[in-house]
Amino acid sequence: MARSSSSSISRCRWCYSRAAHRALLCSLLVVLLIGGPSAVFGVEADDDTIRLLLAAGDKALGQGRAHYGEALSKYTAVLTRWPKNERALYSRAELYSMMRERAAALDDLNALLTINKDHPQGLALRMSLNTQLGNLVDAHRDGKHLVRVYKALNKPDNFVGLVVAAGGGVPDAANDAVLMRKYRECVDVLARIIREFSVDSVELRLRRAACALAADDNIAATQELKYVTQRSPQNLNAIALNAQALRRLGALDQSMSELRRCLNLDPEYAPCANLHKLIRQQQRMIKSIEKRLQDKKFEAVVRLIAEARAAEPHAPYEEQLAAWHCEALVSLRNTDEGIRVCQMLVDRYDGANSPTVFDAHIRLAELHLLDDNIAAAEAALQKAREMRQHDGKVEEMRMKIEKLKRTGARKDYYKILGLKKTASAQDIRRAYRKLAKSSHPDQLRSKDMTDREREKQEKMFRDVNEAKEVLLDEEKRFPEASLEVPGGFPGGFPAASISSATAAITPGATTSRHSQLFLVFTTNAWWALAGVRGVLMSATRDVSRFPLLRWVRA
Repeated sequence: MARSSSSSISRCRWCYSRAAHRALLCSLLVVLLIGGPSAVFGVEADDDTIRLLLAAGDKALGQGRAHYGEALSKYTAVLTRWPKNERALYSRAELYSMMRERAAALDDLNALLTINKDHPQGLALRMSLNTQLGNLVDAHRDGKHLVRVYKALNKPDNFVGLVVAAGGGVPDAANDAVLMRKYRECVDVLARIIREFSVDSVELRLRRAACALAADDNIAATQELKYVTQRSPQNLNAIALNAQALRRLGALDQSMSELRRCLNLDPEYAPCANLHKLIRQQQRMIKSIEKRLQDKKFEAVVRLIAEARAAEPHAPYEEQLAAWHCEALVSLRNTDEGIRVCQMLVDRYDGANSPTVFDAHIRLAELHLLDDNIAAAEAALQKAREMRQHDGKVEEMRMKIEKLKRTGARKDYYKILGLKKTASAQDIRRAYRKLAKSSHPDQLRSKDMTDREREKQEKMFRDVNEAKEVLLDEEKRFPEASLEVPGGFPGGFPAASISSATAAITPGATTSRHSQLFLVFTTNAWWALAGVRGVLMSATRDVSRFPLLRWVRA
């Protein structure tokens, strides 16, 4: 009885276990039947979402700069779901590069190349960014790695095209010695890469030409561009860089010809279109400035130069703009600004034996004379003489300085009034009124002072009056142009020679009659010239309007 009861219990337990096992299997089957498709479909749905986000990001990127923010959000959304998505990492790095956020771009590229160290586009873009940032050792390392990658893929000539496509423009190195040095290093590094790894690479030679132009190395740029244009005559990058090189050399017509050829091949190619616009603007500006210089409208010249610099900072024709600026300020007799501008021109192109620097030294000498600084004028003249010893401008300025030294003992009427020699008639009258008011005899009567002090003030009043009369009178203001030149007559004919001529025709002289007649004729000719000049000088005071009078006066 007990045994049958025990066996019944065992059978029941077995049946229960079996039923429970079946129930568990059934429930698992139900879960698989219901949940399995959902899990598979979820993975597929996530892949579709990523593809849609990437496509949306690419579409926004293609719509231009205004949609860069939208594209960035799409790529970031992909990386939020899948942080190691290579496509999203590269696309976002490329977008950051276009937005000039190079540090963020490098972060994404480093993450990408950690996942796939042989990613060719990632290597090319990182090489380009490091080149722009001056990290030339890192750029060289990526370049060597990229060569190996493409040689393994049997595509040795393709890798540098990625660099040019991803690199963007070359930042301007004007007035930046550090950046200029980095561009020169770029020229050297790329020369080694070309020589050792890819002699026939058109794109790499274009990158070296761009660095050479930025470093003002026209020889290297011309060398590379000549090679590229022979290998690929319709390469738009090469045509644009060649036009840029021609513009830097001042060959604007040839540059425009190249740009027209470029735009015939592709009317929407931005580098050529933008450069074409800049050169047209430059040609109009040069024509306007030259017209104002010819018309002696120097204030307008200064204004146009400021507009040109604002429109294109560090323009290739900056040397010409600086020379015009210096010339205009000398003509305006603006000593302070003129000395600053002309000295900057000399300092910037120091060591260049060019007509621009020579003229700047001559103009600096003239400005220093206007500023009563003869020592500085002589120093500037000496630098000009070292460049062109036999130039007529050097001798002319030397004579001018010597003349001022000889006449330095005369009263300095400008100094009496406390003015510079660049003062206008209005400045002279204003200074006279101020000084005359304080030293007028009527003002001195009510003041308690010694006889010596009173006499000193009265003398000052007389000097102030005299200074005003002289400086407001054109003939008195420039005594070297008057007829009464101490020690001689107009034109440099000395009084001693006249006396000798007169003595030569006196009775008892041993001179021949022909010599006597010659001396009489010479004497009368000089007196006649003096009389003619006196009449002309009295006829007008504004001698500057009449070139003939300026010649007679000289």
